[in-house]
Amino acid sequence: MKKAIIALSAVLLLVSCAKPEVIEEPTLNLKGTLAQIAAGAEKSQIPISFSTNQSWTATSDAQWISLSPDKGSAGEANIMATVEENKTGKSRIGSVTITAGQLSKTVKINQSSAGGGSTGTETLIIKVVTNFHTTSFTVSVTSNSQKTYFYDVVEKTVWDKDGGDAVWRNRVKKDAICSGNTKKEYTYQKVQVEYIAFAAFCDGNGNKNGDFITEAFVLDDTVEDDDYSPITFSISNVTETSYTLKTSSSTNKQYFFDVVDKETWDEYGAQAVWEAYVDYYIKDGSFVDQLVTGDADCNFRIEDQEIVAFAAYCYNDGTVQSTIFFKAYNLTDFDDSPSLSWVSIDTGLLLVVGESKIMTVSGLDEEDYETVEDPKVKWQSNRPSVATIDQNGNVRAIGAGIATITATALKGDASDDCKVLVVSNASDYKNPVDLGLSVKWAQCNIGANRPDGYGSYYAWGESYTRAYYDGYNGPYPNDVSFWDSHKDEIVDEDYNLYRSKDPVVQLLGGKWRLPTKKEFEELLENCSEERTKINGRLGVLYIGKKSGYTNKWIFLPNSGTCWMNYRANPSTDDCTLYWSSTINEKGGNSTGHARYEFAWGLQIDRIGTPPSWINDWERISGNPIRPVYSD
Repeated sequence: MKKAIIALSAVLLLVSCAKPEVIEEPTLNLKGTLAQIAAGAEKSQIPISFSTNQSWTATSDAQWISLSPDKGSAGEANIMATVEENKTGKSRIGSVTITAGQLSKTVKINQSSAGGGSTGTETLIIKVVTNFHTTSFTVSVTSNSQKTYFYDVVEKTVWDKDGGDAVWRNRVKKDAICSGNTKKEYTYQKVQVEYIAFAAFCDGNGNKNGDFITEAFVLDDTVEDDDYSPITFSISNVTETSYTLKTSSSTNKQYFFDVVDKETWDEYGAQAVWEAYVDYYIKDGSFVDQLVTGDADCNFRIEDQEIVAFAAYCYNDGTVQSTIFFKAYNLTDFDDSPSLSWVSIDTGLLLVVGESKIMTVSGLDEEDYETVEDPKVKWQSNRPSVATIDQNGNVRAIGAGIATITATALKGDASDDCKVLVVSNASDYKNPVDLGLSVKWAQCNIGANRPDGYGSYYAWGESYTRAYYDGYNGPYPNDVSFWDSHKDEIVDEDYNLYRSKDPVVQLLGGKWRLPTKKEFEELLENCSEERTKINGRLGVLYIGKKSGYTNKWIFLPNSGTCWMNYRANPSTDDCTLYWSSTINEKGGNSTGHARYEFAWGLQIDRIGTPPSWINDWERISGNPIRPVYSD
């Protein structure tokens, strides 16, 4: 069975098509430039165009011909040959030779004399090049004059019936009048029909002032040789994850076929895609085994919804013997699932490098807004270097950082996105995160071993958990006289707990401590905040905004709170508060409360805007702690 190469692989293959291990045959081809060019006696410039896959040089055997440039590298090239005025009284011939490796091409320039003569006549030379087994062709016109002219193509039967002058009047357009050397590609649908390419000098209004120059030609007929009959395609058996591509040929000629995402096809074109896929299978050693004759079919996984099926008759080495036949499909056209008005990713993820997890999505249909079972979406990751996702929703952690995963309805305009947070290994959770702020932040709450863990709950200033949060048996009672006599022993001049009184210092030691109110304010000012769900738990994600820190983050889950003997359910509780070390010296947030009864913290809300803000709560409530690391 053949397998489709996903878009990313195709692009990488296209880049590798140079095949460095193979010695490339040198090429040198004139492009729209004739081997002999007529030039008038006056000074003129003649463009010479060519292509080569080698470095090249250009020389002239005549001193009256100068070249610019006279050397270059591989690719498309244009030389301007400057021909000096001919004052010799007779015509002369000079040559321009282009050399690329062992190959060379010569263009002869015939310059007329100032006195006239046959070579001094102003002429147009028209040339037609048809493309083998196609209905396209190129018409090129070379002029030895600066006079303007018009050229076009018409069926010979029309030319013979109406006459050249009538055809001219019907065809000439001011915006198509040109001068110098030109060329144009045409595409016609009729084969085995004789055409006339015609040109004549004219003024800027299209009034002809010279004789017709014509060339007759016939387009090739692809049905003349049944080896080159078209290869046809059809799609069937479309499911959520796969489909069948069927190909059909009326000949016994061998051919190769495959599929590619439409975006790659549109960007690189048929020839580059063909070479990339053939190169892949040749290196894989299976190209000859992929060749088929007559009718064939193959099952493909759905990697992209918009695809192009392509095929061509070819030799065993992949050399094309025919047109590359193709047909574009949108697989959603084969899908009878409802169009979606709403899409929601159930949760973001927190993963360690190497971990995988399936991401799920909910949806409503556009017609009656009812829940859709297994809504069909296209998955995409904005940073595959951090996390990848396939079209089955399987997320794989690749490297530390943040990736945004987007689910877009295959039918309808609905979409949703979420964050995937990736760390190198679980032991990283013990390390503080540098968000470019004055302090570093812990990745986990005290009592939790993962960033999405709720952890333990503490009354303000306490280093132990309680079964009952009533505030009467704590170290700092709600008594104004106590604070008037002991305040200087507990908090400093900014009303922050002394390090000796800090519960985080007692629990973790080292350079860990409670954050201050100002440090929470700094967090909000210098980080973006996004209410989100990680591994099914609501919370707020903070991402550094400073340059160099935009891939750094901390996640504070909505852990709920404890009051008296009530322990809130984080999934339904409206909010929670993360304690700071800063007490509110002015009293509570409602009347009737004594000074120092409340302390500041960062409040996380499940609904509303903003997702988090600075607030003060009664010190007797049990709340989570997110430490900071500071010198």
